Amino acid sequence: HTERESTSMLSRIVNAHEINTNEDHLRLYHGCPYTVGIDIFPLDDLCPDPDLEAERVDQLLMLSRAIDLILLNGIDAPDTRKVLSTIEATHHTILHRRGPILQELRLLVEKLYTRYSSDDAEHVALMPYWVKYHDHKYEKRWFTDRAFLPFENTFMPVPCVYNDVLRVEYGDFMQVHKGGGVHSYPVYGDQEAILRENNGNKNPYRYTMDKASLLARKNPPKFRDYSLSIIDTLIEAHKTLSSGNAVSLLTECQSLAITLGNALEKEYPKETELVHFLENYCETAYNLSVNWADHAVDALNAPILAVKEGLVPLLNEKKKLILFLPCKAAWWPAMEPVWEKIRKDPGSEVIVMPVPYAQNDLFSSEPGRRVDDHEGFPSYVPLTGAEDFDIAAHHPDTIYIQYPFDEWSTSLQIPEFFYSENLHACTDRLIYIPCFVPEDPIDENDKAVAAIRVLIEQPAVLHTDQVLLPSEKMRALYQDTLTELSGGNAAYWDEKLAVEERYDSRMKSCPVESLYPGKKTLLFHVDLSLLLSHRSEAVRKLKSVKETFEEFGSQIVCLYAPGRDLDGLKSIDPGLWEEYRRFEEGLKESKVFQLMEEQEALEKLPRISAYYGTPGVLAHRSREMGLPVMLLNVEV
Repeated sequence: HTERESTSMLSRIVNAHEINTNEDHLRLYHGCPYTVGIDIFPLDDLCPDPDLEAERVDQLLMLSRAIDLILLNGIDAPDTRKVLSTIEATHHTILHRRGPILQELRLLVEKLYTRYSSDDAEHVALMPYWVKYHDHKYEKRWFTDRAFLPFENTFMPVPCVYNDVLRVEYGDFMQVHKGGGVHSYPVYGDQEAILRENNGNKNPYRYTMDKASLLARKNPPKFRDYSLSIIDTLIEAHKTLSSGNAVSLLTECQSLAITLGNALEKEYPKETELVHFLENYCETAYNLSVNWADHAVDALNAPILAVKEGLVPLLNEKKKLILFLPCKAAWWPAMEPVWEKIRKDPGSEVIVMPVPYAQNDLFSSEPGRRVDDHEGFPSYVPLTGAEDFDIAAHHPDTIYIQYPFDEWSTSLQIPEFFYSENLHACTDRLIYIPCFVPEDPIDENDKAVAAIRVLIEQPAVLHTDQVLLPSEKMRALYQDTLTELSGGNAAYWDEKLAVEERYDSRMKSCPVESLYPGKKTLLFHVDLSLLLSHRSEAVRKLKSVKETFEEFGSQIVCLYAPGRDLDGLKSIDPGLWEEYRRFEEGLKESKVFQLMEEQEALEKLPRISAYYGTPGVLAHRSREMGLPVMLLNVEV
């Protein structure tokens, strides 16, 4: 009624009509400059008389045809004039040919949508789809009561019989489909392209790779190579010494010896004898620069060869120092499999140092409250505090990182020292393990591809020496994306990207016998939707299932985890609640069943043998882990 440019018979609420980078707007919408909307799908009553409903559908199809003809051929085309005259006669109205006729037609459509609003209606429908495709039809009683289900950091009201609504929408909604849909993905993609075009092909709100910086980076030299090269350089320099160049060349040799001595003190602080040899060398070099002698080369080589003789065994014996820098404890499972493998190597010393972080305020120069996530890590992982280990001084052989954004996150900030480009100078090898482990995309049309590409174009991918990925399919996506971003150079990315098979924490299985020796463990879950869809028949089915499971009590343990939304049943249908409550009380007396909360059931998923019950999160998670999933059917 108010948005004259809107052509849809559905509605949406939006936060803006255009990209808005004004600070007040960004503060209000959490730093998001894009137009964001929520679609609203009104449901209208269907007429109980099928003939009257069919008549309404025919009238709506005629209105839709009129709108299409005006847009295609104009208002004065013969076909258009004929359809408009029929509409005027049918609805006893006058359409203003030179006025806002499209708006008038849409208002007439809306009037027809609401023609049969009545308390007697048994069904409702999403009218644009009902008229065109004869689908999106629902039982009106499904929307009488609401359940509140968790979504992000809140709870959202949904129809109590949500499983029935989902079946109308998607059919078998337990099947995952990753393509299709009427929206592009991500929905802000077109707006982001506009922003980049008007900002020198850069996005000011996230990291944008610069083709000029995508050249292969030179790694800092390893201590072994660095120290031995200094020794070899000194010995070669001694061969060129003469009375004519002794002063200048020996000064340079002294500088190299001092550099080597400082490095040795850092790397081997207890090996003072090696440093003492270098001190003697520097004193000899000084004396020879003042008073040249024929035996100079032998006198200079002796302490340097002594250093080499003592250093080589140390280099061969030294353990590799491997440093893991996880960030959030919740991300540790992505890094843990690599840590588990390396810590078994007797030739490696492994340190795990969680990186402190703060919640970032986009508009504040003050750092947020520091968070040290130590308590969230498994107890079997020994942790080192960020202030307890000098990374630059120890120069680890390898550092593993998992935070990809550096300074480019608008929500979470880490200390600048831990940015990937800075850490690159503190190690022989910097390796990035992505903190998020998404499933492999099915194909190039999978909507996950767009989201993963955002994670690929990040500083950690550019600045590290290697990126460890969970599969060949993910590696191919990274390589194709990075080759495109860099304008070629596929060979460079081919060398940099590697596959390290690893698993999500949910996939980490424990033997079932460790929980209930000699028995299978079955997870049994029901929700509010089941009970309100089938009422007393659902309770009857649950009692029958209980009896069946108890017959096999010597072989199974059944973990019963009712949905949290069942608490709402008491106020919606007290009688049904009482029936269900008596069933649940009977479970408490059973030796086969154990009652638990949904969250506890999620934690025990890796230890169960199979799932039985209603569709939902627990069923999906069980299937992801390769467990048998059996869906409860009240009618069987």
